[in-house]
This record gives sequence, structure tokens and C-alpha cells, in this order.
Amino acid sequence: DFFREELQSHRKLNDKEKVLIYDTLQYVAMSKRDYHKNHYLLSKLILEQFEVSTVKNHIISKEYYKELSASENDFKLLNEKIILLGFALDGSLSGREKKNIRELNKFKIISQSPEEVKLLVEKFVYGKGLL
Repeated sequence: DFFREELQSHRKLNDKEKVLIYDTLQYVAMSKRDYHKNHYLLSKLILEQFEVSTVKNHIISKEYYKELSASENDFKLLNEKIILLGFALDGSLSGREKKNIRELNKFKIISQSPEEVKLLVEKFVYGKGLL
């Protein structure tokens, strides 16, 4: 509910940002590789809140990291929270996800190291929130 309220207070997204947020959801799904109902619910919430149209086969932009890195700070922060929440929702953090976090760090998309994200996931699992 807290995240839903935060989403509702966020400004409307422009068309480019809608594609980028769709890319972020796809990025989380590809990083996880396994279906988890919580990821579906997170995606559904975000797609509905920001009125993002879905397509049958969405492919992440080749310039995803650069485009997200160059976006407005409030939008970058929103995507950072989506990524962190998406990584935490199933309660585990794989080696592939740690590698992805290092790549996200390089582009200044998220500020937490893989070790810090692992601690966030553990806090989340034990009901202590995420951020």
C-alpha cells in the first residue's frame, strides 16, 4: 500500500518514460528468470498507474542504461525503487542479479552495491521494509 501511494503521488510520465519504465519491468523479469506472482502484481500496479500500453513481445532498448541514466532524477529514483523491489520480491538475489547491479552502479542507475542490495533483500524477507 505504501508503494501504491507513492506511485499515485508521482507525476504523469511522458511517452519516453513510459517505454523506459516498461523496460525496467522487463529488466527485472529477465534478471529473475523465474515467474513469481509478486512480480506480476508489481508490474500490473505500475502499468496501470502510469497507463503504459503493453505489447506481446517487449524488447528492452539497446540504450536502456544510458537513457535511464540521463532521465530526470525523480524518474530515476522511481526506477531504482522498482528494480530494488523487483529484486527483493522473491526473497533471493542470484549471482546474475549481483552482476546486473554492478552494471546498474556503473551507469549510476542505482547507488547500492550488490552486498547492500543483499542486505535489503534480507530485511525485506523479515518484514522490515525495503527502503
